[in-house]
Amino acid sequence: MSAVHDQKWVLDYWRNKNEAAICTLVPESWTYHNKPEHEMMELAAEVISSWDTSDPTLPPCLDPNFGTFTMALPWGGEVVEQEDSYDYIKPVSDSIDEILDIVPSDNPHLERAIRVYRAVCERTGRRDIRFMSPDHQGVLSTAAMIMDQSALFMAMMTEPEKVHRFLDRVCAANLSFIRGLIEGAGRLDGNFWPAIWLPHSVGIMVVEDMMPLMSGPLYKEFGLPYLKRYADEFGGVFFHCCGRWTQHMQNLAEADLNLLGFEYHHPFVSLEDIQAHFDDAVVVPMLGIVDEQSYPDYRTFARHLIAMRKDGVRLWFASSVERGLRPEEMLSLTESPGSG
Repeated sequence: MSAVHDQKWVLDYWRNKNEAAICTLVPESWTYHNKPEHEMMELAAEVISSWDTSDPTLPPCLDPNFGTFTMALPWGGEVVEQEDSYDYIKPVSDSIDEILDIVPSDNPHLERAIRVYRAVCERTGRRDIRFMSPDHQGVLSTAAMIMDQSALFMAMMTEPEKVHRFLDRVCAANLSFIRGLIEGAGRLDGNFWPAIWLPHSVGIMVVEDMMPLMSGPLYKEFGLPYLKRYADEFGGVFFHCCGRWTQHMQNLAEADLNLLGFEYHHPFVSLEDIQAHFDDAVVVPMLGIVDEQSYPDYRTFARHLIAMRKDGVRLWFASSVERGLRPEEMLSLTESPGSG
C-alpha cells in the first residue's frame, strides 16, 4: 500500500462536510514513550513491525513523545526527573522582564524525533508510517511552563503588551519547530495525542490546555491570535483540550481562522455544546477522564453521539490498543444507522 493511497481517505474526511463517523486504532506507543533514543527506536520498531492490519484507516504510526515539556526546552528551564511520575520542567522565572531577556536555543527534541522516525522506517522497511509530533503544547501552554503560571496571569492584567511580546516569541519558536519536523521527516501527521491522523497538507494539531483556566475575553486576547497564526501558517488547526472550554466556543466560532476541529472530554464539554456553535468540524470525543457514570462503556457513549450527530460534524472515535479495544471492535462502533 503506497503512502499516497493511504492518505486519500483521510484527506477526503477532513475536507468533506458530508463525511460522518469513523473509528481508528493505533499501535500501542506507551511502551516506548520517554525512553532513551536508541531504546525508543528498538521498541517502536518492534511495535510497528507487529502491527498486522492492512486496513488503510489503521496505518502504523510513530509518536516519539519525550515528555510534556518538549516545547519549553529551548527557554532554559530545569527538567526534573521522577521515578514514579512524569518528568516536568521548572519555570525559568516569575518576572516577565527576565523572561523577555531570554534568547531561546534550538530545540534538542527536533533532531531527536527525526532520527527516531528515520531509524524506525529503516528497521521496519516501511514508508507508510505516520509521523506524529512530540507533545506539541500550544503557545499558552508552552508559555505557562516557561514562566510561573500565576505570574503569567498577573502580567496579562498589569503588563499585557509585554506578555504579547513574550507570546509572539513563543509562537515563532513553536512554528519553527513544526516546520523543522516537516522538513526533516518529509511529513507530519498530527500530534502524539489524540490518536488520529491529520496530514500536514491540511493543518496541524496543538494542545490548548490553558483554555479551562481562562475567561472568554482573556483567551480572546491572549490565545486566539496565536491559534490563528498556526492556522494561517499551516492552512488549518485542530486542538486538544481535556477540560472545560465552553466559555470560548462563541469566540472560536466567530474567529477568522480555519478551525478544523477539536478533541473534547465528556463530561466537561458535550456534543450538544459543540453543535450549538459549530457546523463544520472534525470532533474527537473522549470518555472516562474522571469517574463518570452517564454511560456504562465507550461503545454506548459512541452510539449515543452517532445518533445525535448533525450534518457537518464528523465524529472520529480514536483509541490505542492499550485501552483494550480490538480493531474490529473499534470499527464496529460506526456500523449503525446514521453513522455513514
